[in-house]
Amino acid sequence: MNESNCRKFLLDSELLQITGPDSARFLQGQLSCDVMQASNTHSIQGACCNIKGRVIADFRLFRQNDIFYLQTQAGLAARLREHLNKFIVFFKADIIQPTSFQHWGLLGKDWQNLLPTTDIGLPTQDGDTAGTDAFVLMKQAGGCRLEIFLFNSGDALPPPWADLPTEESNTRWVLADIEAGIIHVSAAMSEGFTPQQLNYDLSGVINFKKGCFPGQEIVARMHYRSKPRKRLSLLSTHDGTPASINKLDAAYKAGELVIRNTTGQQQGGPILIAAPWQYGLKLLAEMPIAPAPAKTETEYNLHSTVDDTLVQKLHIQPLSYP
Repeated sequence: MNESNCRKFLLDSELLQITGPDSARFLQGQLSCDVMQASNTHSIQGACCNIKGRVIADFRLFRQNDIFYLQTQAGLAARLREHLNKFIVFFKADIIQPTSFQHWGLLGKDWQNLLPTTDIGLPTQDGDTAGTDAFVLMKQAGGCRLEIFLFNSGDALPPPWADLPTEESNTRWVLADIEAGIIHVSAAMSEGFTPQQLNYDLSGVINFKKGCFPGQEIVARMHYRSKPRKRLSLLSTHDGTPASINKLDAAYKAGELVIRNTTGQQQGGPILIAAPWQYGLKLLAEMPIAPAPAKTETEYNLHSTVDDTLVQKLHIQPLSYP
């Protein structure tokens, strides 16, 4: 094996654990996904919305027997738990936020050829899971990616995965999310966006056949009776050198970049997430949808908010979902 083809990342996420005889019924009425589709071998994406149809948090729902887990972004588990606790009093179910776990990610084609010293098989399709009471493996979309949850913080990754190089930065993992058109709601974004603005109605986060959930009427009306003015778009620069890429990434992190069209007018935004790649930045941003018969532009410009100079040209890239 060429170790350079596979790296491991310590991922920064949080979990909620839901137990009790009514846990499935409770979650089914609160979440945008069909909870009944989650099993010991398959996880599902979902979101929790407020009554105005704004996304409080997105998550990956997986289960081990009668225990349900919601994996969400760092800083959101407590907020999501507080919201769900308003409704759980009517059900025989409990929510806790476990903290003694580790969340690892493996990126690279070779992880599929590395069999850990366990008695379970490896998940093969995106979203599939396999595990025991001690750990769960989850195949993730966006290239060759595997997520590993260790439920006891003292546990170590099984060999030979434990011997893989660890990258200090999660940039490559975030880049894989961006390339797959995956945007996760951060604490700063919570309750600021509709599912349509984040393409959740296209990427499978919203299940329009599962029945009611808070905000469902507004989300469904927007889906069936109107068209969003903006959607999440994948854009990239293609002219970067190592020095300019570092400068570009620093400007993004400092909030010093804005998207303009070819005539200089500000377009879309905000830039929700970005990560360096070999030719500059790849980013996900809200971009306007041009009404027919007008054509949506395929090229934009990335400008500096400091002096409004042109930094890089941007190109729209196709998303992996319709």
